[in-house]
Amino acid sequence: MVSPGPDNKTEEEWRAVLSPEQFRILRQKGTELRGTGKYDKSFEDGIYSCAGCGTPLYRSTTKFNSGCGWPAFYEGLPGAINRSVNLVGGYYDAGDNVKFGWPMSFTVSLLAWGATEFRKQLQAANQLNHLLEAIRWGTDFILKSHTSPTTLYTQVGDGNADHQCWERPEDMDTARTVYQIDASSPGSEAAADAAAALASASIPFHKVDRNYSSLLLKNSKTLFEFADKYKGSYQKSCPFYCSYSGYQDELLWAAAWLFKASKSEKYLTYVDSNQAWSEPVSEFSWDNKYAGAQVILSKVDYILGKNPLNMSYMVGFGRKYPQQLHHRGSSIPSIRMHPNKVGCQEGYSIWYKAKTPNPNTHMGALVGGPDSTDQFTDSRSDHSHLEPITYMNAAFVGCLAALINHSGSQNLKIINMSVPEDSYTL
Repeated sequence: MVSPGPDNKTEEEWRAVLSPEQFRILRQKGTELRGTGKYDKSFEDGIYSCAGCGTPLYRSTTKFNSGCGWPAFYEGLPGAINRSVNLVGGYYDAGDNVKFGWPMSFTVSLLAWGATEFRKQLQAANQLNHLLEAIRWGTDFILKSHTSPTTLYTQVGDGNADHQCWERPEDMDTARTVYQIDASSPGSEAAADAAAALASASIPFHKVDRNYSSLLLKNSKTLFEFADKYKGSYQKSCPFYCSYSGYQDELLWAAAWLFKASKSEKYLTYVDSNQAWSEPVSEFSWDNKYAGAQVILSKVDYILGKNPLNMSYMVGFGRKYPQQLHHRGSSIPSIRMHPNKVGCQEGYSIWYKAKTPNPNTHMGALVGGPDSTDQFTDSRSDHSHLEPITYMNAAFVGCLAALINHSGSQNLKIINMSVPEDSYTL
């Protein structure tokens, strides 16, 4: 007579082969007390197998100390672990058959950025709806992958196995191993990039599906909190694209998009409090997003008045702009208004130290602007913030010129040029 296999043992037969603790956990759905198991801190070489059926599950080389109180592994043996989660959809990374969540999120962010910046042009070409469909295919997958506030599935498929096989997706028979990050095995970069993807996508969807847009933004905020809480506490949770570099640029990238999508100042403060956001970089890629965050937070609008002080840093533009420009020709009356010579020391004692606005308005001059905390003191002696430097103004000309093709030359028209009647415009 053939002895019953693992799946058809009676409970009495199970009791005979399992210890009381194993029986309680395997047959009665119990849980081992945290930190009490003999394998919690064991790192001996070998294979970890199921105590009931004997199936090999994990190699000891994939075990790590997660601090959770139970044995933790970042990868199971091929085909050994099956997880019941719907991860249909999303994109394969490139020419392979693996879904890598981290670069997929970056892809979605870039698509959403294009839909936000060039919405009118895409509509004119009848391509906006197609682009929104492509974005949603990615965001739907990210939403499915975010199964709890602190759980995100980050990879579908075994990269090593896939890269040893050349098959069409329809013929694929490599293991569809899934990997996740969670509180015991975090990965700030992948979570933050997913947050950026959802936040950026919420913007173009706001005009066509507000409920979906709100869902994206809500999940983005949750993912950002998860990523920020566990930053710097990386555990190896998947072999590809889970934690490849420093986490700061992804968090700043996500915070920048959350600020743009939600208008909440706390995300702008988050970026401002991290001086790394202004770090000079030589690239913009899935693994280095400092440049992207800088572009998002440095639009022409800030300079012209959309800032915490509502101050235009272009002299003569808007209702509020610098009055004490650090500029000799602007701060001393013109020869037309004051024909007598103004000597070196006289200029310092009378005009440089004056607490009144400059007599001549240097129309269109761009000053140094505020400090790193958005503070600005309109004082002529503060040359680093009040002086109109030529190379800085030259760069701004190109930015303004680009607006001609962007949305028409009428947007270059300077308005609200409130110049005093007795002023002499340079």
